[in-house]
Amino acid sequence: PTGRSSDLFPSHDSGLQAGESTDVRVILPEDYSIPAWRNQEALYNVYIHEVQAVTRPPLDESFPMRVGLGQSLEEMSQQLYEQILQENQALWVEAAREAVVKSVATRAAVTIPEALLEAEQTSAWEHSDGRFLKQQGLTDDLIEKAYQFWMEQENIRAECYWNLKVALVLRAIAQKENIQLSPEELQADLAEQIEPEV
Repeated sequence: PTGRSSDLFPSHDSGLQAGESTDVRVILPEDYSIPAWRNQEALYNVYIHEVQAVTRPPLDESFPMRVGLGQSLEEMSQQLYEQILQENQALWVEAAREAVVKSVATRAAVTIPEALLEAEQTSAWEHSDGRFLKQQGLTDDLIEKAYQFWMEQENIRAECYWNLKVALVLRAIAQKENIQLSPEELQADLAEQIEPEV
């Protein structure tokens, strides 16, 4: 499996030295980038190239300048406050967009042809598992078996169905209102209808 090791392995002192290796078994998370591998056990062979230690700088008056957050502890606190505020506002806007789109798409009556759903599922396969397995040099027979397994996964099918439904609903709204926007721009436009109260 591919992915950032920091997302999968807990930080701990393994006692291993540079030049040594070990096997690590993990259960891939529910939000893993490849849907078919979510909640599955994966075996990683980890080779230790280098061992480093993190040394924390002293929390004195020079700390803000060392980390590029102003000239004093007061300036650092203010910058951190503004940064956290901006991040939280961005998260709120994104959550609002998703909530609006989900609400509209859930209530919409949309019929998705079986052929279109299968094409969407195949496209998702080609951009994730399919591409990865071909890069590994597996035989066509093994790749075909993996593809059939992918197509039988109900969670992947449901995700593809939802993605298609959202795309079709957004397209219908844009056509009805004569809006020339991308799906992302349309979501932003819908989200503006529910501004936060200050």
